[in-house]
Amino acid sequence: MLKFTKKIFSIKITGSLKGGISLNETAKSFNFLIIFESFIIKPEREKHIRDTIKKVFNKFHEILPSCYSYRYGGSFKRYNSIKNYFEVDVYFVGHFKEQNLLNNLNRSLKELERIYKPFQIARNPPYMHAIPAIFKNDVELDCLAAIKLKNGFYKIPEYNKTIKINPEYDEAKLKNLNQKNDGMGTKLIRLLKKWNSIILIARDFNKL
Repeated sequence: MLKFTKKIFSIKITGSLKGGISLNETAKSFNFLIIFESFIIKPEREKHIRDTIKKVFNKFHEILPSCYSYRYGGSFKRYNSIKNYFEVDVYFVGHFKEQNLLNNLNRSLKELERIYKPFQIARNPPYMHAIPAIFKNDVELDCLAAIKLKNGFYKIPEYNKTIKINPEYDEAKLKNLNQKNDGMGTKLIRLLKKWNSIILIARDFNKL
């Protein structure tokens, strides 16, 4: 059970994980982690990520001038990423043709990979929205092609078609939630992500 208050999160859990890890002890650790925010991305790491993505965009713009801008999306943009368990959503915004948007992005990223060795596509198709990539085996990216529309909307690929999204609306909702709850909305999201990562590790441990 999760209890949400303005002062701090408290977790009441029963049972134990295999390997002798007490869930109650884990809950106490979470309270400690939240107070000291020890799983937040450090400012110097965040700056490194932003500088890296700027380098990637500048190089991408050289081979694809119709890509005129970029923006961050997802948890990195909303400041609710946790270190070691995230990729950065990067929207490459441009005057793109809507038809075959995902395939065209894939071709352009392959060209970027060919001429810019630090950048590598992380896996082969099929892709749904984003194409995963990695820079110098360090910064993981989810690359999306985006066509900017009015009022904060974008068109992004979904398989062989496009869908409309409004990331600015989602970011504004979270900002509003934080303002009403002393920033606890973002902390709750980080907590759940951290908890989920521990559950996944425990499942992998059980498979050994």
